Amino acid sequence: MVAILEKVHEDEREFVLRYVQPGLVGLIDGTLSTLAPIFAAAMLAGSHAALFVGLATALGAGISMGLSEALSDDGSQTGRGSAITRGVVTGAMTALGGAFHALPFLIPHLPTALTLAGVVVAVELAAIALIRKRYMAVSLRSSVVQVAVGGVLIVAVGLLLGVLFAASPMAVTLSMAYTEALFCALSVWALVGVLERNWALAGLCCAASGLVRPTTAALIGVVGLAALVAIVRRQDSWRPWLALVLAPAGMAAYVGWVALQTGKPGGYFELQQRGWSSAFDGGLATGRFMLETLAQDKSVLETFTVWIVLAALVLMVLCVRYRLPWPVTLFAFAVLAMDLGSDGLMYSKVRLMVPAFPLLIPVAVGLANRRATTAVCSAVLIVCFGAWFGAYSLTAWPYAI
Repeated sequence: MVAILEKVHEDEREFVLRYVQPGLVGLIDGTLSTLAPIFAAAMLAGSHAALFVGLATALGAGISMGLSEALSDDGSQTGRGSAITRGVVTGAMTALGGAFHALPFLIPHLPTALTLAGVVVAVELAAIALIRKRYMAVSLRSSVVQVAVGGVLIVAVGLLLGVLFAASPMAVTLSMAYTEALFCALSVWALVGVLERNWALAGLCCAASGLVRPTTAALIGVVGLAALVAIVRRQDSWRPWLALVLAPAGMAAYVGWVALQTGKPGGYFELQQRGWSSAFDGGLATGRFMLETLAQDKSVLETFTVWIVLAALVLMVLCVRYRLPWPVTLFAFAVLAMDLGSDGLMYSKVRLMVPAFPLLIPVAVGLANRRATTAVCSAVLIVCFGAWFGAYSLTAWPYAI
């Protein structure tokens, strides 16, 4: 009888190690990691955008988690069974956890879709709590509290980040015939590719962004450096090389095309200088503008532009202090450096900072940790200021964009 019980216990232990634990890791990651992008997309662009973002994120996360599980442990030393089996289980559960609460956004009516998605998330979190209670000997109450707090915090951060991005000064250009919206979208997905080690996604999105605007140089640097790190660490086989080759392709193609049209190798940069008097001077012109504005009687727009630049520098420090993933922090720093380090029109500095969206993450996280009334009141004030600044810039100042 003792031998039978020991055999049953050993079989259950192997089942947990080979199937339950990999599946639970995938379900938790898929459920929680996709909450912020899905709900932020819903608030910014509606149900159809949230559905697309949710399914794409779920699929990408499933592939990434499956490969990570399979390649990190072949099972020979830990006794956790076949790497392929664990990878498939982890990837499938990650994709399921991410896609399940994206499906309600098939409903065009956003309030209904959000409500149903909230119910689905609650069901997912309850399932996670029950699995942990059954196989991990975690009390149901403790498990529910842990996963619920994590889920609520992630949703709050996602919603606040979406609101802050849409309300940031000069975010009005996201709805205009400017490149900010497309470039931000491609940058987000390139960074997602880097963080999830989906190198094809990172390289393709970076290459596409190179056809949109020169700020893609910041993204090329981040994707390229991340790929080099993976190559040095011998991760992901040949895939980082693919990102390394693809990342600069778009910008190189566009600059090369301009060179052919102008007959000069540096034709693109000459056009920039001739049309907008824009060249990189290390921030000397921006520094002079800020000092003159603070020391003299300048316009409302110029004064607020300086204070917004100073706020961006403070947020950059907070990104470092919050220890955001280094590719995200480096991208924000590079965009900010390219903007503030160039001369030309000082009144466009705020618009050119819109792609530095990671700067808003510390604000979103900070507000998510406050009381609901504090978070809502702060968000309303930020929305009002952003709306006023954008409207004033467009209607009362001819050079703001």
